[in-house]
Amino acid sequence: EGAESYREANEDQQVSIPEEASADNKITVLFSAPLVFKDGSETLRPFAKLDFEMERELLWQCLKEASRDIELSFDSATHDRLLATVSKRCSCLHYSGHGNEHYLPFEDGKGGPNWFEVEDIKKLIGAQHGSVPFRFVFVSAFFSGF
Repeated sequence: EGAESYREANEDQQVSIPEEASADNKITVLFSAPLVFKDGSETLRPFAKLDFEMERELLWQCLKEASRDIELSFDSATHDRLLATVSKRCSCLHYSGHGNEHYLPFEDGKGGPNWFEVEDIKKLIGAQHGSVPFRFVFVSAFFSGF
């Protein structure tokens, strides 16, 4: 829902990927872009706008130049989308958004942030199916602490 995908096969090789290994060739990017947050005095403040389009284009370009059969998908960083990504399993989860050393804001679906403690995210990811669903997690956020 709302996700877009890209897959480019290397034209020189015919590569068949076993079903159970297909997660090895998947990268899921979750962009978090809440519009406002409440400061200490409960005043609504805007989040600085991040350039997700540039980041998206750079990721596409890197994969194109790598000439590998990799599925790249983009979605909004919400709690539900994170759970869906954990369930579908992929080799790499890439989070991009604001953050600090203790929290990462996911979108709440109403324009605001849903603040997740980094430790809670680690537990959520590690608690699924008794094993870690990703080989690698990349967090692009100020003071990410992941």
